Amino acid sequence: MIALSQVIRTLIDRNPLLRFGMHHGLLNLSKTAEFLHPMIELRAKKEVSRGSIMMQLSRLSRDLQKITPEKSSFRSDHLTLDASLAAMTYDRTPATTAAINKVLAEIVEKDHFLTLNRGAHELTLIVDSELSEQIQEAVRTQPKNITAPVAAISIHFDEKYAEIPGFMYYVIQQITLQGINLVEVTSTYTELTIFVAQKDARLAFDTLYLLVDEN
Repeated sequence: MIALSQVIRTLIDRNPLLRFGMHHGLLNLSKTAEFLHPMIELRAKKEVSRGSIMMQLSRLSRDLQKITPEKSSFRSDHLTLDASLAAMTYDRTPATTAAINKVLAEIVEKDHFLTLNRGAHELTLIVDSELSEQIQEAVRTQPKNITAPVAAISIHFDEKYAEIPGFMYYVIQQITLQGINLVEVTSTYTELTIFVAQKDARLAFDTLYLLVDEN
């Protein structure tokens, strides 16, 4: 049978936000116990009282506050910034999809910045701002939303980080802790791209740069 303290420690260690809050004494332990209760019972495979959880959380919080955490960093081959972009969102219909696919072929040939996210009901296209009028003329449908100017910050990382639970969450968390709104987020196997309003680009870039170990 797994010890309750070990179950709680595992859950906290795997959640960077909870670990950060516990280390700095920022969390309401009663609410944290309520949040973790069902997950703890699933892992412990037995009924656990919230009082017992709160007691373990209190002990863990004291232990974590005594520890000076190591500086979190990761190796990155590239950290790049692309500015003057526009994010356009359309309803996903056969006509809109066909029109966007047609204009995308022209954009790809000219090697412009391009990101396309296809949801179940919407399409979001992020391109150089200078192309927004061309796309709107080609699609001939009013976009649901246009956000501009937008900046893209791309991080290319080693393949080993793709297998680390919570890695992308941790990177994104650094941006949200700065109070910066995320316009969009996209990723590939070894690359994460965060889109923010251009006015927030410098702060977002500098925040991520502090995480990167390029040596």
